[in-house]
Amino acid sequence: MTEERGSPPGLLAGDAVQAMVSVMMAGLVIAATVLRSRLAHAGFDLILLLLRTASVAMVLRALIALWRWLARIGRDSRAHTYSLAWSDEELRYGTRTMRRDDVIGIVLPEQIAQRGAVSLQPLYVVGRPPEFWELPHYFNAELLAARLKRWRGTPAATPPDFTPPSEGPEQRYTRAAHGQLRVGEVAVPEGTGYRLRAPYGVVLALVFVIDAVLHAGPRLLPAASAAALLAPASIGLWFLWMQRRRKVRLGMAMLLTPEELLVRGPHGAVSLPWTQLQSVEVATRQAWSPFVGRYLVRSLWFQALDGTTMQFDGAFLGWPPEVIAAQAEGYRTGTLASQGSGGGGGISGTDGTITSALSAT
Repeated sequence: MTEERGSPPGLLAGDAVQAMVSVMMAGLVIAATVLRSRLAHAGFDLILLLLRTASVAMVLRALIALWRWLARIGRDSRAHTYSLAWSDEELRYGTRTMRRDDVIGIVLPEQIAQRGAVSLQPLYVVGRPPEFWELPHYFNAELLAARLKRWRGTPAATPPDFTPPSEGPEQRYTRAAHGQLRVGEVAVPEGTGYRLRAPYGVVLALVFVIDAVLHAGPRLLPAASAAALLAPASIGLWFLWMQRRRKVRLGMAMLLTPEELLVRGPHGAVSLPWTQLQSVEVATRQAWSPFVGRYLVRSLWFQALDGTTMQFDGAFLGWPPEVIAAQAEGYRTGTLASQGSGGGGGISGTDGTITSALSAT
């Protein structure tokens, strides 16, 4: 049996670089603010107000980055307790085991590259739904992925057949949403990552207005009062809007079954049989936040044979998009056993067809 034990990545990993850069940027902005305050002669200096607001944002970003770095260092003290071992028959991670025949994918998620920094990239070992493991950065993800892919080999695949279930998509989805899952059905939970993308930046506008009132006098008090109301109101309205969009999914992100993928949108549940799935992929793009800097936004894309696409924002998924993509690919290629037999089917919904893409963002 081959075994690999975890080891801490060291202090200067990717999050350490981000923390140091954040602290340096905060120091530069604060220094510019102090210099401007000494050179300014006017009682109301717009540039100085902007610099003070930027200082608040930079200090908060630095504190968040430092907290993440120190929290990671604290967790790394237990790195040597992690171990991964594999034999010809099974894979063992701690006290958990997974049969070799049940491993359907070894996935490396895309990360933001940071030159000269040690990667903190995790590695996903994907098994039959809902089984998957997230191996932490205590292992060399790239090297371990290559070794595990060789160990896994190329599993046998049987092209799946599709027999339409006796229940319609809406009935089947609703039943699963109420916890009545049948054999082979897996409910993918909803995620909460979208909460980190709320418009928290409006707080900076509130800081700017309060600072302006303190230095310009009561003539700006009406604007300050309006900002004090609008800032929290905009965040609250954003969460209400998100809640309305989530409500249509009845508490699930999607439903995986041996025959098909079921999702629900504003017009009801729709079905994508695995025999009609052309491809599934995870797309990434970089976004920016005043409090955390750069980060990756992941989207899960399903492409049907008729050209229909389904897009899911990874922040709304309770599982990593890469894991769901690997499981869907297992169904599509027949690596995962499909139940039933017969001819293929089209994409169907409550009205029998889909004429446009369904977005779960």
